[in-house]
Amino acid sequence: MCPINKENHEKLISKMKKAAEIVVLSLSLVFLFVLIALKLMASASVAYDKSERVSIQGEFPLVAILMVALIVGVLFAITKLCKNAKALYLVFCGITLLAGILYIWGVGGQLREDPLHVYETALQLSNKDFQAFAPGGYIFHKAHQLGLLTYERLLGLITFDVRLIFLLNLLFVNGINYLTYRLADLCFGQKERVNVLTVCLSYLFLPQFFFVVFAYGLVPGFFFLLLGIYLVQKYFKNGGALRAVLSIVSVTVAAGFKSNYLIGGIVVALLALLHAMKQKQGRMLFVALTALALPVCTLKVLPLVYQLETGLPAVEGEPMITYVAMGVNPMNDGAGPGWYDGSNYNWYKNAGYDHAKTVERAEECLCNCMTVYKNEPVKTLKFFGRKTISQWCEPMFQSVWSGPLEAMGQQANSPILRPLFRGEGPEPYLREWMNGMLLLLYVGAFAFLIRCRKGEHGMEYAFLFFIGGFLFHLVWEAKSQYIYPYVFILIPSVASTLDFMYHEITKKPRKTKVKS
Repeated sequence: MCPINKENHEKLISKMKKAAEIVVLSLSLVFLFVLIALKLMASASVAYDKSERVSIQGEFPLVAILMVALIVGVLFAITKLCKNAKALYLVFCGITLLAGILYIWGVGGQLREDPLHVYETALQLSNKDFQAFAPGGYIFHKAHQLGLLTYERLLGLITFDVRLIFLLNLLFVNGINYLTYRLADLCFGQKERVNVLTVCLSYLFLPQFFFVVFAYGLVPGFFFLLLGIYLVQKYFKNGGALRAVLSIVSVTVAAGFKSNYLIGGIVVALLALLHAMKQKQGRMLFVALTALALPVCTLKVLPLVYQLETGLPAVEGEPMITYVAMGVNPMNDGAGPGWYDGSNYNWYKNAGYDHAKTVERAEECLCNCMTVYKNEPVKTLKFFGRKTISQWCEPMFQSVWSGPLEAMGQQANSPILRPLFRGEGPEPYLREWMNGMLLLLYVGAFAFLIRCRKGEHGMEYAFLFFIGGFLFHLVWEAKSQYIYPYVFILIPSVASTLDFMYHEITKKPRKTKVKS
C-alpha cells in the first residue's frame, strides 16, 4: 500500500470543513429567507379551545414592522442605561422569579391532555398501578413519554403537587436565559453590549415565560440541551474531559424529556466533528460518537427498565413513522395542515397493537402522499407552506393556550388572568409584540449570516439546531409549541446584528484633513 500523503490528507480535511460550513450557511440562509417571506405575508393563531384549530391570516405586517422599530428602540435605550450584562441579568431574573410565582399562584395546579396523562401515570405507579402499561393504556401508546414520566416520579419523592413542576420550570427559564447569555459571551469574545442585548432579547421573548405552567418537558429539556452545548463549547476552548462527559450526559437528559431533542445530540456530535477537522484531534471523534449513541441507547433502555418494574412486556408505543405519515398527509387539514388528527392512535389500535401492521399502514399512507405530491405539485406546495406558517409564524407558540382553558372546563384562580386564557385582555397586545419579535429574530439572524458568512463566529451550534428543527418539523406532526427552542436559540446572533447596527449608527465620522 502507498503511504498516505500528509499534505493531501490535510487538504482533504480542509475541503471537507469548508464544504460543511457552506452547507450550514446555505441551508440557514434559505430557511431563514423562507421564514421571512412567509412572515411578511401571513401570521397564524391557535383557537383557545379544544379544537386547537389553526387560523392563518394573510396581511401586510405593518404593525409587526412598527413593533420591530419599537423593540429595537427599547433595546438601544437599555444598552445606553446599562453596560453590565451580569447586573442586568440579575435584575431580570429577580423580576421574572417574582412574576413567575404570582403567575403560578394565579393559574393553580391544573393540567390537561398529555401532561395530565403523564402526571396521572406517575401517581398510579406510586400506588403500584401499572394499567398505563397494559394494551390500550397511555404509556402503551406513548412510550416516548417514559423520560418525562421518570422525571415526575423523581419529583414525586418530594411531592406530587403540580406546582413543584411549575416552580422548577421557572428556574429552568432563568437557567436557559443565563446559558444563552453565557454562550453569547463565549462566541463573541466578551462583547458586553452583545451580552446585554442577549439578556434583553431572552427575557423579552414572552412565550418562554408562559411555558412555565406547561408540564411537558419542553422547558427543562431545552435547558439541558443548552447546558450540553455550552459545556462542549467550553471543552473545545479550555479542555477538561469532565466538561465533555457532562455535555453528553446533558444532551442525553434533554432527549429523555423530549425525543425531538435528540437533535441536540446530533448538534454536539457535528460540532465535535467540525472541531476535529479544525484541530485534528482524534478524541473529538469519540465525543461525536458518544453524543450520538448515548441518547439513543438511553431511550432504548428505558422501556426495559420499566419492564422489570411492571412485569409487563416492554412498551413499544406507536411507531415513529406514523407521526411522519400524519405530518405530511395533505389530506390532514383538520386542526391545521399536518397537525394531530389521531390517525397514529387509530392505526395502532386497529392493527391490534401489531407494530409491523401499523408500519405497513403508515407506509401505505406515505405512498398515497407521494402520489398526491407528484400529481398535484401546487397543492403540495400550498400544504407545506401553510404547515410552515402554522408552526413558525405563530407568535405565541401556543404558550398561553397551554394554560387553563375555560372551553375545556378549566379556570385560572386569578380573575385578572382569566381573559388572557380566552385570548382576550392583554393577549392581542402580547401577540403583536411577539409578531415584531419573530420578524426581528428571523431578519436579524439572516443579516448576521450575510455579515459573517465566512464562519468562525462560534454560532454554528445555533444554526445546526435551527436547520435540524426546520427539517424535522417539516415532516413531523405539526405543533407550534415545539418550535420555540429553534427560534430562541438564534438570539445571540441577532444580538450581534443589533450590536453592529448600534456601532454603525453611533460611530463618529472620520475627520478629513483640509489641505492648506
